[in-house]
Amino acid sequence: MLGDNRTIDSRRVELRQLIDRYEENPTLRIASLCEGDEVGVETLHEKLCLRVVDPCVGRATVTAVAGGRNFNDEMCAVLGATWGGSMLWTGRIVVGMNLEISHPRKSASFLFSPVSRFELRRKGAVVANSGYSRLRPVEPRQLS
Repeated sequence: MLGDNRTIDSRRVELRQLIDRYEENPTLRIASLCEGDEVGVETLHEKLCLRVVDPCVGRATVTAVAGGRNFNDEMCAVLGATWGGSMLWTGRIVVGMNLEISHPRKSASFLFSPVSRFELRRKGAVVANSGYSRLRPVEPRQLS
């Protein structure tokens, strides 16, 4: 029994240290956005455009601008940031972490590669970004 408690405590410490490292990374909280906001998200392999429909529950329409996924103005739920396991940092887009989106019509969750950068546009103007002046232009053939 004592060994089990040590293992649990050790895992808590490891997870806390991992979260502490990523808390400094640029983060966008979906609940803090407004209806109609657009978020450009660039991952290692794809470029997405999210248009916020209901920020309280994380609903957005998702369009894949470049990459292999076939999203064309699809209503989805932005679940949050993850490292690919069961831990999910809900309602956030975090640079360096994978993005997880749920597609209710397809009855599936989609895990995207780690976010490289994001850009928030409100009424056409860039109001926040992840520290880059703008997203790099990407041609669909440049990404796999």
